[in-house]
Amino acid sequence: TDSKNVGLSLGKEASTGQNEATAGPKGAKGGTQREREVIQRALALRGPDAGEPHPWRRDHVGSHTVRRNTIRDCEQELDQIERQIDERIAGAITRVGEARARQLLACLKFITDLERIGDLVMGAAHRLHGRRERLARADADQLIEMSVILCAMLEQIHRGFTSRDIECAREVLRVDSQVDRICHSLFQRHLADKDPDPQIFEVLLIAQAFERVGDHAKNLAEELVSLSEGRSLRHTTKRKSGS
Repeated sequence: TDSKNVGLSLGKEASTGQNEATAGPKGAKGGTQREREVIQRALALRGPDAGEPHPWRRDHVGSHTVRRNTIRDCEQELDQIERQIDERIAGAITRVGEARARQLLACLKFITDLERIGDLVMGAAHRLHGRRERLARADADQLIEMSVILCAMLEQIHRGFTSRDIECAREVLRVDSQVDRICHSLFQRHLADKDPDPQIFEVLLIAQAFERVGDHAKNLAEELVSLSEGRSLRHTTKRKSGS
């Protein structure tokens, strides 16, 4: 089921006249639109030093709930896009030429990797949300470093796909090893601990999920090269190492 209960109320009933329920270009706004606008305003608040309320952050009530549900909404949207592409791709390919068909097949491969990225990020969010204690500073720093690199990789993929800029793909392929290095460093540090934290297994699973996100981003970069140059980079490393 796609139903959920977040336990939050974002806004007031329309008849009070104290919200923006009727401010949309076509009349009343949908609940999802109003919710997202409220979240964006709450995240943009500058805090008491600027004469404004506290922004929503992990150390304030509700912040972790909103962020996790925002991730869930995005993950469900990716699932919906994947279903739409699956339903339409076969018929679309039969009506176009070779070049256009190659683009459509690339889109099919793209959405498969993107949907898996969504699943991995959603799983990591669930694990973080379920923790009863804060992450150790060293673990948090490494997970943040991984997530920053991954965000940059996906931004490069988006930029490269929309502009057909193969240099964006090459940059993703170059920095993927950084994600692997951080993940391996985190694993080695905890595996060497003689008295490990019982909850450290969750941290390692999150790090592993981030590393797999990097692998899927690398797949996207390789597919972008294939789309732009007409040659596949997938499995070339394995073939070279085996020769």
